[in-house]
Amino acid sequence: MLRAGLSLAIVLAWAAPAWAQQDPEVEHVDLIEESAPTAPSDVQDDVTPKPRWDTLVLGHLSAGAGAIGGGDTINPGTGAMSLVDGGLTGMLTRSKLELSLPLTYSYRQTYSTALTDMHGRGGGKLLYRFNRRVKASVELGLGATWKPNWVDPFQPNEDMTDYLTTDRYSHWDRRAAADVDIRPARYQRVHAAYDYNLSVYKHDPNFDAIYQPLHLTPWDRDVHKLDVEWRITHPGSAGRSSTFRIGVEGARWQYFYQFAGDAKTGITHSTAGGEPPNPLLELRSLKPRIESDFSINDAISLRARYELELMQDTFQGYLSYAGHHPQLMATWHLPRLAELDASVEAYFRFYGRNSYDYQNADDPMHPPFAYGDRRQERLAYGTVDFRMPVPLSWSTHWAGIAQAKIAARKTNYVYGIDWNYFNWMAWTGAEYRY
Repeated sequence: MLRAGLSLAIVLAWAAPAWAQQDPEVEHVDLIEESAPTAPSDVQDDVTPKPRWDTLVLGHLSAGAGAIGGGDTINPGTGAMSLVDGGLTGMLTRSKLELSLPLTYSYRQTYSTALTDMHGRGGGKLLYRFNRRVKASVELGLGATWKPNWVDPFQPNEDMTDYLTTDRYSHWDRRAAADVDIRPARYQRVHAAYDYNLSVYKHDPNFDAIYQPLHLTPWDRDVHKLDVEWRITHPGSAGRSSTFRIGVEGARWQYFYQFAGDAKTGITHSTAGGEPPNPLLELRSLKPRIESDFSINDAISLRARYELELMQDTFQGYLSYAGHHPQLMATWHLPRLAELDASVEAYFRFYGRNSYDYQNADDPMHPPFAYGDRRQERLAYGTVDFRMPVPLSWSTHWAGIAQAKIAARKTNYVYGIDWNYFNWMAWTGAEYRY
């Protein structure tokens, strides 16, 4: 049984024969905080700036081994894996100015299934603190994802017994961002951020933009995002506090090779000859959210979040949907400085009246839904991370780490491939921080 990955671009894959291709990038929000070093905390914001240059270098390196099944992609397979992950951030501070240069790298090697991938990111961030209440930053970044020789379920071999491999899931990402952070009152913060990302995918040699524009279509696109959030913190006793956030994100996706589909059918008219093609696909989204952090006791803290997804296909609404996205994260501080993080989240998406409509159950190119009369999908993710420092007499930088992930999807959309899946990954290893 073939399995499906998840991303916004894979939404295109699930829509209709014209969109039955998989974007391997998973775009769900990961509630576990990144272990890579970040800029100085809010407490440091109130420290009087010093008129001299201060330098700081932080980093981490981890390695481990485990097993994988599916790996959040359409590609099947179960087997052993090893991975290496690292990050390095250099920071330079003078008075109200701060420059940070983060670099991250990760490499996953699989041995009995073709799910090897490598990620690298680098950039620079310049932050200026106007005063104790206002700061702003700009950022530039470059990233790359390499996924070599992945099995491509849309390219069967000549005798239809297996599939060809491809590098078309690999891509470059160029990013520019800016944000401003304002404290309008005590314990309150308003944050506004703009983010632009340009993704350029590796094109498969069998892709033909003129005569077969719908087969192996690249997911090249740019994305503009604007996010505004208001946060208020309520200080509690014994160092405990609770935080409430309310925010909204607006975004626009413009694809460079994918064409928009007609209402109900998804037909793009982009094949050679015949009618002029539809315009290139453009999607717009609005995602209001609420979020709260609070502590149960000195050892356990929780974060709960709900986001409403409103997606619009600007042409005829073929890919428009409304969705619910609840999330919950827990952190448990254990004895000997050990820490356990767990998160769960789900997506419930329901497509509009102009989305896929099978119309004729006898048409093999337009099969009926497995259930219901509107396209819908449900997705769930769970992650558990464990970290425990190793008390070595000669070093305090080492820790043992472990992680387990699951991902599941269920949809009523049926088209040649079973898009329902249950994927998992588990590994353990060691980490060095400095």
